[in-house]
Amino acid sequence: MRAARKTKVQPSQVNRRSSNPKRPPGEVYDSRSYNRAINYAAKKAGIAPWHPNQLRHLAATNLRREFGLEVSRAVLGHSTVATTEIYAERDEAQARLAMERSG
Repeated sequence: MRAARKTKVQPSQVNRRSSNPKRPPGEVYDSRSYNRAINYAAKKAGIAPWHPNQLRHLAATNLRREFGLEVSRAVLGHSTVATTEIYAERDEAQARLAMERSG
């Protein structure tokens, strides 16, 4: 399109890049840019926004449900079980089952 122009390009349009940007572009995604990309895509798709850390919480909960709290702690790399309990939700179904069995 630029080659087919009949008039000259305005000087301000020749190179719109900043000659001295405040912050250069990054080499890879960091956690904030990854989160922004997900939220942008979710908004564009018309779905509720979500945070990438929710995947870690889901994995921790599934590990706790299937293998127990200690395995979940080891996989997540936490030094204490208390930290893992923040990530891995309790299995309410197992609690109900235990209460039914115990009366």
